[in-house]
Formats: sequence, structure tokens, C-alpha cells
Amino acid sequence: MPHTHRTKWLLYQVLLRSSLEAPLNRSYDQLMLIYEVNVFVNEDRAQEYAEFLDHHIRDILKIKGFIKAELFSELIDSSTPTPEPKQAHFAIHYHVETEADLQNYFNHHASAMRKDAIDRFGNSFSAKRRNLISIQKFN
Repeated sequence: MPHTHRTKWLLYQVLLRSSLEAPLNRSYDQLMLIYEVNVFVNEDRAQEYAEFLDHHIRDILKIKGFIKAELFSELIDSSTPTPEPKQAHFAIHYHVETEADLQNYFNHHASAMRKDAIDRFGNSFSAKRRNLISIQKFN
């Protein structure tokens, strides 16, 4: 079984088990995809990067399938010493309609969007990305 089909099958099994315990609000086909980007920026460039993100996120939301985005900043406990240079941490959650829309972004837009950040900020930041799928909501 190909990797993506196996992953979908496993996810479906989790959903099936969950639905026996409590009804789900969404079917498998309606599950929300989250494209998460975590950015770590040198503290001296954090304000500039935050301003850049405002435009960057709005540009990504113009791409087919991107529904909305949420921007988070990590709360830092200043009383805890850290050995690393001080960095700001931003996390962006892009809500995407389908896997095909996300793949379209990777195939046709991601390189240019990433290059824009690299051209502006060079090595004063790093980014880590992952794809998430919402399997159940709790209230």
C-alpha cells in the first residue's frame, strides 16, 4: 500500500474507533489540513520579521485552497536563562482545504515564498514546517 494511502487508511481507522466512542462533527473528507510553519528569528530582527509576515501571510492566503491563517508568538519566561542567542518564535497555522491544494502550493509557490524570506533575512532566521490534519475537535 503506498505511503499516503496507508496513512489515510490508518487515519480512517482512528476516526472509526473514535466515532464508536463519540460522534464526530466531520467526515474524513471534511477534515481540516493545517500547514504549520515555525520560524525562529534573531531577536534583533524580530520586529522587522513580524512586519514581513503580515504581508507574507496575506500573499499565501491568495493561493487557491488556503482558507485562513493564524499567527502565534511564543510566550517566553524571561526568568529562565537560555544558552542559545535570544530568538523570537513565530508559529503560523495555514488552514488548507485539500491535500491537492497543499501540494499545488509546494509545487508552484513554496520556493518563491521561501526565497523571498531568505533574500530579506538571510541567516537571521530558521524555519521548520509540518503538515497536520485535524482528526477530532473537543469542546
